[in-house]
Amino acid sequence: MVDFRILQKMSFLLLLTFILSFFHKVKNEIFYFLQIILGILFITSSLFWNNPIRYSAIHLMDAFIVRIAITVSILYTLIYNIPESSFLYIYFIILGLFILSFFGSNYYSRLEWCCENHIIYHSFLHYYGWIIGLFAVA
Repeated sequence: MVDFRILQKMSFLLLLTFILSFFHKVKNEIFYFLQIILGILFITSSLFWNNPIRYSAIHLMDAFIVRIAITVSILYTLIYNIPESSFLYIYFIILGLFILSFFGSNYYSRLEWCCENHIIYHSFLHYYGWIIGLFAVA
């Protein structure tokens, strides 16, 4: 049986990305915004997955911050930090896997909140989202 607390531990990947962002060479206002969002996302994700009550205030706040973080990460990568062509293919594969993980997580969470399949798909969502964040701050 997969335990939802794995997702709280996976939230610490965001902290790693946040720390790595301080070593990014070129910084602009959008990058600083991305850093702030990553820091806030680490906090909301950790708090939510400590006690994942569906549709709670922290759940809604976390979901809102996630949407901002993933949108800014993708746009920042594609506009300011475009990977070399071979890595660009990898980036789009990871992005596709992220989207598939989102749909799997969403599907299974609607069937049964925090069921094993929901947690597995959501774990992949955290993992692929972390890689997308790394592309933005690398």
